Amino acid sequence: MPGQHDGMVAYIAERDAAVTAGVDALIAFSAKYGHRPSNRDVAMITLHKLRTAIPSLPLPVRLASHEWLSQHGFESWGFDP
Repeated sequence: MPGQHDGMVAYIAERDAAVTAGVDALIAFSAKYGHRPSNRDVAMITLHKLRTAIPSLPLPVRLASHEWLSQHGFESWGFDP
């Protein structure tokens, strides 16, 4: 259905904007959809994991988040530079 597709496209655009904007935007986006990270550290890890998992984000953004995760002892989500 076109309406469902349009809604998904809008959601993805909103998600990508939040993930690109940073942790505060991600926390606000998550709260809007009924999820609140348990703390800011969890939100930061989630932010970087999401950035590595979203193929439409610019490669430099994905690489920087991959590096951040590696430096903090975490793995990327489905990203292998």
